[in-house]
Amino acid sequence: MHWAEDGAASALHVTSLDAAVRHAVRCQSPRASVATLDSLLHQRLITMDELRAIFARLPPRFGAVLALADASSESGPETFVRLLLRSLGASFETQVHIPGVGRVDVVVDG
Repeated sequence: MHWAEDGAASALHVTSLDAAVRHAVRCQSPRASVATLDSLLHQRLITMDELRAIFARLPPRFGAVLALADASSESGPETFVRLLLRSLGASFETQVHIPGVGRVDVVVDG
């Protein structure tokens, strides 16, 4: 059960991806919302253009969430680490290939 846009409760078990994204962004913490968007982008369930169209119908304060979305994060924990490193001002790269090791999720400060 979730609250509909008009404030009425809805018990429908199916909704559009558009509506699900809008509700997720409005109801989750900003970090969790970014992780949701990253996952949707990474799994190619939605495009950045589609997300921009969805965010155009959300209050402007949510624009910062969209600005942090990154399809390179392959999991929620990767997103959380990326956001933490960003908030600390650390230099980092995501999805880096290291010879003899392979691809790693995050390289911090080189």
